[in-house]
Amino acid sequence: MGIWIGSWIDHGKEKFDRNGKSIGFGIAGFIFGLLSVILFTSSFAGLIAILGIILSSIQIKRNKTKLALAGLILSIIGIILSIIIFFVGFVAIKNLLNK
Repeated sequence: MGIWIGSWIDHGKEKFDRNGKSIGFGIAGFIFGLLSVILFTSSFAGLIAILGIILSSIQIKRNKTKLALAGLILSIIGIILSIIIFFVGFVAIKNLLNK
């Protein structure tokens, strides 16, 4: 393990909390949820948010963690923002074509 960063990045090993329960899906769900909120204007943000919801839900069913709950909330926000951007763009294009 050595230095602190080495304990955080152990390639090929699953991450565990203090009680020895796996938290890998929660971390991945949080990252995907955060990316979906940051990249909500992109065309693939909805897909990223769906992956975040799936991974966070798996983590919540296995071992409820705050990180998984945050990932679930961020993913839902990312989907809502993506839908709003899609409809705003659709209405804007429709208005441009009608002129």
